[in-house]
Amino acid sequence: MKSDSAGKLDAPGEVFDASSPAQVEARVEMLASQGRVLEAVDLAHAAERRITSGALEEKLVQLRLDAARELDTRSPAEWPPAVEDIFTGADELPVMTPAELDARSVHSAMQHHGALWVKGLVTAEKAEQIAGLMDQSFAAYDKWREGEPWKKFSPFLAPFDAADPDSEIGMLRAIARQGGAILTADSPRVLSELLLTYEAAGLLRVVKDYFGERPVLSARKSLMRRVPPDLPIAEWHQDGAFLKRGQHLRTLNVWMSLTHCGGDTLAPGMEIVPGRLDRIVETGTGGAIFDWTVGDKVVEEMMAGRPVVKPEFQPGDVLLFDEYNLHRTATGKGLKYPRYAMESWFFSPSFYPPHHMPIMV
Repeated sequence: MKSDSAGKLDAPGEVFDASSPAQVEARVEMLASQGRVLEAVDLAHAAERRITSGALEEKLVQLRLDAARELDTRSPAEWPPAVEDIFTGADELPVMTPAELDARSVHSAMQHHGALWVKGLVTAEKAEQIAGLMDQSFAAYDKWREGEPWKKFSPFLAPFDAADPDSEIGMLRAIARQGGAILTADSPRVLSELLLTYEAAGLLRVVKDYFGERPVLSARKSLMRRVPPDLPIAEWHQDGAFLKRGQHLRTLNVWMSLTHCGGDTLAPGMEIVPGRLDRIVETGTGGAIFDWTVGDKVVEEMMAGRPVVKPEFQPGDVLLFDEYNLHRTATGKGLKYPRYAMESWFFSPSFYPPHHMPIMV
């Protein structure tokens, strides 16, 4: 009798074919029914490296949500470890190549500079592919909101909680779409491709080493963004101002550009206050529109005449930062093209903000 990857025994003469979508889906269902959800996630994710199955991708989103409830939320160690500044002399943003990227460099950048720019983490071709999947997901979402059943569009759209458009998640979806974004978890195909891409690039291993435990994604905070060039409002903000009311978190945002943007290009990029902040700065004043955003006057006083950073991103570039980083989408006259980007907020399970719906990675 042959032992499969999930630890069960196949019947005599039966061999599990991991390249068969039907067999993989059946095995995943069996594991889930036995309450072995983490094993089901790992088996389905491993299968995704070899096969493409919309049904499996859709099932895996719910499995990832269910599996996150099984994680040990006890803090595994003192965190973050103290790391010296290995980017001395970096006046704006520390920059690194994918080959140099590891957990120590991320800790150093976060602790001393507040962000890390990894150039060319994925290829331009892969970034273009994900942008194309996003376009299909946006088209499906808009047709769903016009009244068509979302099941017509799976796996490009499969809302993980689509029952009530007036629910909190429903309202969050509507607000996100107004700003040119869709919840990544609402597109099983995009979520699958993104995690496979980050795994192949070694990023998921780095994130796990950074936290010292298996990370989760926020279903509410992780977004695929297609920002229009005429975005009317872009407010300075720190995500920690609303993630957990300013309390310290163990989080890392992976922001990946899928198109050429920022700098002197004709697509909106990002503006970033350089340097490490260890507090939530004053919100709701200095011309701020919302009570959780930071006004231009506050930023001007902080910078004391120094310019903010306006990077020019290439497709496949990644910006890493945590909840204290102060930033906004760059807007202005003369912009002509949308900016495609993926925003993925990873968290340590032991310091996860309430109600943010963790997704197992």
